[in-house]
Amino acid sequence: MSYVKENYPSIEALRAFLLVAETKTVKEAAAKLGLTPSAVSQSLLRLERDLGAELFRRDVRPLRLSVAGRALVPEARAIVAAARALKRQVAADLSTTTLRIGLGETVGATVAPWMLATLWTRVGRLETISGFTQPLVSALREGKVDVVVTPEGLLNEDRWARERLYEEDFLLVTGKDVPLPDTAEALRKLARTRPVVDYGEGSSDEIAMDRVLRSMNAEPLRRVAVSSSHALVGLIAETGGWSVLPATNLWCGRTFFEGVRFGPLPEGRRLVRTMWATGDALTAADAVRLAGEATREAFAKKFLPELERTSKELVRYVQVG
Repeated sequence: MSYVKENYPSIEALRAFLLVAETKTVKEAAAKLGLTPSAVSQSLLRLERDLGAELFRRDVRPLRLSVAGRALVPEARAIVAAARALKRQVAADLSTTTLRIGLGETVGATVAPWMLATLWTRVGRLETISGFTQPLVSALREGKVDVVVTPEGLLNEDRWARERLYEEDFLLVTGKDVPLPDTAEALRKLARTRPVVDYGEGSSDEIAMDRVLRSMNAEPLRRVAVSSSHALVGLIAETGGWSVLPATNLWCGRTFFEGVRFGPLPEGRRLVRTMWATGDALTAADAVRLAGEATREAFAKKFLPELERTSKELVRYVQVG
């Protein structure tokens, strides 16, 4: 008996098709998928070849669906939804799987031990790495980890499943002998006279610091970069420098807590950091959900009491979400 080989459309090709149909541009769809426009275009061409039909009218801009393309949209949505449901059903029991999880620097120094202890009982094997946000995001895109726990902003494409974990305010932190500026002008003066202690390249909090400096037209006299929150808070206490930190980062330097003062940003400004558990929606949705549940529970039941013991004031700036 002989078999005729048939080509069937891939789930990824159908996802790309649906995004191009929604956005009407290959470039925007590629950005949401975390792919290059060329890769998305090739995927669409293969899909058209496999189906034997042209799905878009390419003689007009923005792109428009052909008759065959319009007919495919509801079918493609159903197939992609069914594939996600199948993956969730098959992967619901993670007790025999390996979970590779990347933890942001602050997460690793705060909630991680309790969160990982919970995950340890739910998966077959647990592997972790920690570091700044951008390297962890790269590791996730390259398939080197399954889930990352990092701040928002770098993984917004459609391909990712995300669980909101907690939010916290960025705070202005100075040495104990340095008055907290309550106006933008006072902060500009502080920047001209005292060194900014900041995180190194690859940290999402470095980006937040740049945002604050730009919004207040502050030109720092000097910037000192470090790779840990413990060292950062210690340098502020020892040198009389200053920084802008989320509440949990400040807790990481609690050894030096008596040597610093902190408060909200000047003139009612507010900058919030949201932490997320993120992984591929098709292959790691259940792992993301599990990591999210473990992190929120550990944060609320274990870490917040520790934060309050250090400073009842700090707890005001944190919310479990």
